[in-house]
Amino acid sequence: MMRQGNIIFNIGSSIPFISDLDASKVIEAIRSTGVTITPAMRHAAHYLITNKKNIGTWQLSPAVYGMMGGTAAAHKWNWKDLRDVDAAFRLVFNGSFTHDSNGSKSNGGIADTWLSNANFTLNSTHLSFYSKTLAGDNGAEFGYGNFRFFLNYQGTSYADVYDTSSGRVSGLNNGNQGFFIANRSSSINNSIYKNGVLIAINTGSNSSTIPSFTSFGLFGRNSTSGAFDISNKICALSSIGAGLTDAQAIQDSEIVKNYQTILNRA
Repeated sequence: MMRQGNIIFNIGSSIPFISDLDASKVIEAIRSTGVTITPAMRHAAHYLITNKKNIGTWQLSPAVYGMMGGTAAAHKWNWKDLRDVDAAFRLVFNGSFTHDSNGSKSNGGIADTWLSNANFTLNSTHLSFYSKTLAGDNGAEFGYGNFRFFLNYQGTSYADVYDTSSGRVSGLNNGNQGFFIANRSSSINNSIYKNGVLIAINTGSNSSTIPSFTSFGLFGRNSTSGAFDISNKICALSSIGAGLTDAQAIQDSEIVKNYQTILNRA
């Protein structure tokens, strides 16, 4: 085991267990849905939340979906606010989904996050998605209208975070599987990371405004006329929040990878 900054990383076969009160509450929320909690699930929740807190990404995210427990009832929880109400940004799965130990997969449905434009800060946003799917479709993983993030659209990752012209960030991507972060940290810094590696950046001067919406979509794009660009990629974790520093994006990627390793689904 080694420590880099405030993050505990795995060396060898064991990732250390760290106790956290919020993680204990997450475990109890999942247990309340009828799921049997395993030692690996308990370990993973404590590891993820403690280390996200250590680097500040937990505090920056109003929504963290750990996709742990294997059922729709367990996967709906927003780990930042465990109330079962829209105002807590817990997921509502509309349409057909498959839920198992790997996470959640849309079969044509979309999940409402209930995050509105009021929950986003101009020029400071990140969207993250851990995909278990190696070969997938060209659907969008997040979005409302033209505010969107595609992990892989015909071989390219791209994100329009408020801006669909000069602010678009895009880069070649050789597969759907792994942990992706679209990150807008300022008016002139848009980037995409895959597994902790920067694969795209746009540092042009980008004028943008946040579109008005009532529920940001996960597994597709919401709009006033319905859902579209549905993604069939298996989601094993997602977060939505304020922009990250480059160091936070890299460190968060390592934390999420270890979280998936603990759950035997990396």
